[in-house]
Amino acid sequence: MTQKRGQIVFIDTPGLHDPDSALGRQMMHEVAAAVEGIDILLLIVDATHVSPHTDSMLIEKAKRFRGKQFLPLNKVDAVPKPKLLP
Repeated sequence: MTQKRGQIVFIDTPGLHDPDSALGRQMMHEVAAAVEGIDILLLIVDATHVSPHTDSMLIEKAKRFRGKQFLPLNKVDAVPKPKLLP
């Protein structure tokens, strides 16, 4: 969407994962290239699937981003609130 006051462009990148193949490495390269020059970072996380290594990688990448960040959780209705809130 483009208006006089600014432009919004949504880029759907591949999900973060361990790049254990040439395709995986290329996909992670695409993610890294996509975050160049952006003002807002929106990371959507599946609340039903915990992946400690990928989650820590995601957090480290987000820490290096200097713009505004949002972390919406997907599928929160499938997770009991006591497990979700921590």
